[in-house]
Amino acid sequence: HVIMAVHHHSHHAQTTVEAEELVARIKKWASADDKISILVVGETGAGKSTLVNKILGEKRATVRHSPKAVQTEVERYTKHLHSALGCITVFVYDTPGLNDANLSAEKICKMIFEKTDNSIHIMIYTIDSTCRFRESDEHLIRNLTKRFGNVIWDHAVVALTKADRFDEEDDVNLNALRDEFREDVFKVLKEAKVSKETFDAIPFALTSKKDNFIPPECEQGGKKEIKEWYWMHLG
Repeated sequence: HVIMAVHHHSHHAQTTVEAEELVARIKKWASADDKISILVVGETGAGKSTLVNKILGEKRATVRHSPKAVQTEVERYTKHLHSALGCITVFVYDTPGLNDANLSAEKICKMIFEKTDNSIHIMIYTIDSTCRFRESDEHLIRNLTKRFGNVIWDHAVVALTKADRFDEEDDVNLNALRDEFREDVFKVLKEAKVSKETFDAIPFALTSKKDNFIPPECEQGGKKEIKEWYWMHLG
């Protein structure tokens, strides 16, 4: 997925060949003028701004730790990726959550629609993995689908954030947890008439600030099982 490639490019030294391959891959997704838009959306406190900063490779979005610190606007950040093949301009959109200034799902989706000019190539929907799937997530997912159409899920990733906050005492099986969230999201998208084929293609990516974080169930399964996991390291 392109979003994984953008993240990789931002944080690791790469050879010219690797950089050119990256840009070539992104060009397939970009618009005719070599621009690509990435939307990061989800509930308040789900880690959207942290993820935005990871994609950009620098701290530009404000990470709000206090419940009183709210985001009221859709913010756009720009990243330029250069190689011998040319330059790709990446726009990353950080969005308010439903608890930010008591914004409704309808209002947030309208703000996103206007700010992005209805031009979104990749959507990352964030869910706090330490919380249960909430009614507010249902509202937001329904309204995103209604506003942008089912096509918004054709190039989507669901990021299950804060997966590194579980420890052995919590006795949480992350495979099972991921499956629970998949089922919750599937129910909402099924009601919105999103096809099962589209849903099955959506990666559910656990995010962690710990680069060496691997769930016990993956450690026992070996490399083959680890490959089945999607990871976004946010450290």
